[in-house]
Amino acid sequence: MRLQTDTQNTGTNYFASGSIGADFQTINLGQGLPSQETPVKINYIPSGLSGDRISIYKDDGGFLNFNVRANDLDYQVRQPIFWQRDTWHRIMATYKLNRQDNQDEIRLFVDGEERGMILFGSGLIFGTGAVFGQGLSGLDNSHLISDINFSDPINQFYLGSDYLKVNNAYARFDNLKISNKVRTPVSVAGQNKDINYNSNLSVVFPAVEDAFTTYLINFDQLVTKVDDLAILRDEQYGIFNFDLDIIDSFGIVSGDAKVQQMLENLILALKPAQSKVAINYFE
Repeated sequence: MRLQTDTQNTGTNYFASGSIGADFQTINLGQGLPSQETPVKINYIPSGLSGDRISIYKDDGGFLNFNVRANDLDYQVRQPIFWQRDTWHRIMATYKLNRQDNQDEIRLFVDGEERGMILFGSGLIFGTGAVFGQGLSGLDNSHLISDINFSDPINQFYLGSDYLKVNNAYARFDNLKISNKVRTPVSVAGQNKDINYNSNLSVVFPAVEDAFTTYLINFDQLVTKVDDLAILRDEQYGIFNFDLDIIDSFGIVSGDAKVQQMLENLILALKPAQSKVAINYFE
């Protein structure tokens, strides 16, 4: 079992180069804690996984970061943001990982614009006035291309902070949309654009679900209580037995033992406790 520790919301990993005792309970930190009594947060990573994750956060330097950690390596694109209080902004992050040609990429669009950072080895020509770390834009250099081997499944995601509950965002979120297909940006005058962004908020509509949407949170949707429920019971005795006929023409339920078991367990959990049900399948 691997684990990471964090103290005082600094994001420091005090377990790096540490170990777990033979009793599988004692934790030997690789770096000493700053004081004798220090509050510690522990994050467990199951054995067989490497802790791969995807994060979008703002750091202390005023940069918005899109970070992909895969196989103990961090791949990151970032751009500075200078946002005023009570202003709305649109963020779009796209990624292509585990490609056969090893040309994986991550891209970050903020308010419709794509930006990157000049890094060592990115083809910088000395004497042109550019410096390392400088923001740039363009069709070819504004996104990171590398061999990114992402192997862990994504089972949880956090809004407003990273997985260690640090790098907190003092912001409100709306229209969080996750898709299983990369949104291809549109090139305008040689620069990639997120065409769904518009600075005029009066003409901007919420994100809608499409064929590639796997998750969508729209916090503006109204939440209503459903009270038009149907009650099935015997008027005289209250106790009753009933038959439930399931038409399964395509064998979707009967052809999969797990699906059939889940459906029957759900029916048994929802039915009245004093009643009996006979489940019949028809093709």
